[in-house]
Amino acid sequence: CFYRAGEHIKAIEAFEQAISIDPGSAIDYANIASNLRKLDIKDAAIRWYEMALDLDPDLSWARDKMQELKAVS
Repeated sequence: CFYRAGEHIKAIEAFEQAISIDPGSAIDYANIASNLRKLDIKDAAIRWYEMALDLDPDLSWARDKMQELKAVS
């Protein structure tokens, strides 16, 4: 797993490829956001969490992480 290995750019690329195959996969959008958060790219992470939540409003962990980012921005 690229995320656990700290290879966040590779993880983002893998999730972008997954989205190109299945653009409705909210979890892939949220996973990109999580990797961006680890890279401290907060504004982009928030946008990706928002896209994930537009697709699946029930992703509560994504909403929680987004709120954490907004609180420190």
